[in-house]
Parts: sequence; structure tokens; C-alpha cells
Amino acid sequence: METSTLTQSSATALARLIRRRDVSAEETVRAYLNRIEEINPTLNTVIQFAPESAIEQARAADNALARGESMGPLHGIPVTVKDVFPIVESAHMVTAPGMPEPLYFDDSRESTVVTRLRMAGAIPIAVTKATQWSDREEHYGLSHNPYNLTRTPGGSSGGTAATIAAGGAAIGIGSDSGGSLRLPAHYCGIATLRPSNGRVPRGIDSDGSNDPRTVSGPMARSVEDLIITMEAITGIDAQDAASLPLSWRNPRHVNLRGLRCAVFTNNGLVAPTPDINEAVTNAAESLERAGAITEFAVPPGMEEAMAITRKYLHYCGAEGRVAEYFKFLESWDRYRLAMAEFMSDYDLIICPVEADAAPVAGDKSGADSFTYTAPFSLVGWPCAVVRAGTSASGLPIGVQVVGAPWRDDLALAAALHLENTVGGWQPSPLNLKGRTRRRLATSRR
Repeated sequence: METSTLTQSSATALARLIRRRDVSAEETVRAYLNRIEEINPTLNTVIQFAPESAIEQARAADNALARGESMGPLHGIPVTVKDVFPIVESAHMVTAPGMPEPLYFDDSRESTVVTRLRMAGAIPIAVTKATQWSDREEHYGLSHNPYNLTRTPGGSSGGTAATIAAGGAAIGIGSDSGGSLRLPAHYCGIATLRPSNGRVPRGIDSDGSNDPRTVSGPMARSVEDLIITMEAITGIDAQDAASLPLSWRNPRHVNLRGLRCAVFTNNGLVAPTPDINEAVTNAAESLERAGAITEFAVPPGMEEAMAITRKYLHYCGAEGRVAEYFKFLESWDRYRLAMAEFMSDYDLIICPVEADAAPVAGDKSGADSFTYTAPFSLVGWPCAVVRAGTSASGLPIGVQVVGAPWRDDLALAAALHLENTVGGWQPSPLNLKGRTRRRLATSRR
């Protein structure tokens, strides 16, 4: 099978091909490893990868299949992991093409989400850079958007998003505190889910990992891939005090007819471009045609949400008195209550991820980029992002689908519908092939 076919296929389709033995896990893994070697000197998004151990795991997956052993839903699927997640496989990884030596190295433990991916049959092949973090940028340099190399892939899960968008992985795991899954997905034209707080173990190993807004979540080229990944990684973790015993509802069983959707294109803080406005409007109209009930409604306190976010970051810097902090927590609780009262009338919110498409790489002026995502981080609601349009300059445009509390299934079901009707991932028109150090020979077993 053509390498480009493998690296542009969804994880769901790849898993089906591997199960039918139309393609081997080894052939699939080699295709993605080769793709990383092609694109990374240009995109600068992968900091480590694991050719030898990944191929060894792929061969083991093929042998298990030949023996008729039971397989997980991600059997033989290549995945990447953002560099804030510990991964024991890092002991066998090497520096990725175009990158200096790893900034951090710890293979003494592994994040629960990575272990759960393995248990589902996935094969970790690389570690992606946490983009727009000053230490990473100083050490590795800027990363680039696969749809326009002068633009950023976003942060801080931008390394994962750009790699997936360019065909370097089928699935990736990232994290989101104020928008770090959603903005890169929007900028790079892929799909993601910011899960409900507590649904997926956080398991990250970095400063600020105890941020109550932080979640771990999947990134992929298709919404169906998000669903199968969530089914693998969701669940309580005894090692994570923030995880909760939340039941999982299948998004495939959701009927969109009758769902109540609040729709807004302008949060009153940063006006969207006409392209963003059009994408959100088209998404709302598509859901309406499917039987959803839509109406214009802006959640309360958008400006207050940003004030709370800025105040929270102020206290993260160990500034202010304890009494002031308690007053701040009370204001945060009042905001949660106001949002809960608003959402009692709706099942979904459809809105922008950002006011514009991807900005220029290295531009530090985007202080307002989180105004459409941060409010939902403060309340911990599930937020899916799916590509729903293209800017006048050819950049991807995502739409944010916010679910009611704990209703990840509603957000994913609506995103799946939008992917099938108004959007979805599209290959980059750019030639991203850079100089490679070597080629990994592909063998059909």
C-alpha cells in the first residue's frame, strides 16, 4: 500500500486494515517513522522518536494477530506523546531529525494515559514538542504550521497537532489548561477533545501540572479516532487525585434531533474575522438541518472569565495574600454557578476557537488568543474542535463544540456530524519533505 495512503488514513481505518491483514502493523509504523523523518527538519515538532523499538513492537503486534490473539481497538496504530507526559520508551528513543538532544530525559515512570494506549494496542513512535514554552523555544527553536510555514501551529500541544496534520502520527496525546489542545487543532485543521475535568488522568510531569484547569486529551485527523482513543484512556486513576469515576456514554448513540444549541460568533472581547464568523454560522446551520434547535446566546461573564484567568495566573506566581486568594476562589465559584445556570437551557454551545486563523510563528502579541477557550476551562466542560472551514489565505478554521457538564458524548457527536457535513481534515498542499538522515526500509510481512 502507498505510504501516503497510510499516513493520510484515519486510525480507525488503519486498525480495520491491520485486523483484516490488508496491511501489517510493521508496514504502517515504518510509513509513519519515514514520514517523521521527511517532515521534521521543516516543521521542527518532534524531539525524539523510536524507530527500533517501534518496529519491534509492530512485529510483535503482527505476530499476535497471526496467532489469533485478541486485539485492542488501536492494535498496531502509531501514536505520539507530548513531551510533558512521562514515557518509559524514552530510554530507547533517539533525537529526531533536525533537533538537538532532548532537553529533559526521564524514563523512570510512565503516564497512565500512555500505558492505557499501549494496553489498547497502540505503538508510541515519537515525543512531540510542547510548543510556545520559552525553554523549548530557546532549546529547539520555533515550530511551524504545515499549511503555511510562516505561521505557528499554536501552543502548547502544537507539536502534536502539526505532526498529526502532516501525517507523522495517526493519534496524539496532548494537554489543555486554557486552550492548549483546542487552539493547535484549530490552527492545524485537525480534531481534538478537551475532556471533562476528571475524565482522563492528567499524568503530566511539568511545572503547573496541578493546575485545576488542566486535562489530558486526544488529537487526531478524525472525530471517530477521538472516540476510540477516549474509550481507551478514560477512567479513574488512583494515582491522580483529580480523576473521577465518570461513566462513559457512546457518542455514536446520540440523536442530534432536539438538542438545544446556543450559538455565538463574537464574545464581545475580540471580534472574529468574517471567515471565522462564516464557519461557525455554517456549523450551526448544519446542526439545525440535522434537527438541533439553535439560537443566538452568549454565555455570561466572558470578560469576567478572562479577569479570573489573569488573576489565577497572578496567584500561580505566588503573589498576593491568602485572604485575597480566598476572595478570588469565591469569584471563580460564582462564575461557575452563572455558567451552570446558563447551560441549564442548552445541551451544546457552538462558537469560535479563536477570532482568527493561525498567526505568524513567533508573534508574541496574541494575548487575546484564549478568550474563546479559557471560559470553558474555568468550568471544566468538554470541548470538541473540528475543522469547519478555510480562511481566505488557505489556513484551516476550526469550530468549538462545547458540551453540557460531563456530556463529552454530545460534543463528540455534534463534532462528528460537522466533520461529515461542513469540514474535516484536509492534506496540506505544501511539499514538506526535508532532508532525511536515512530511510527505513518497508517490508510487507
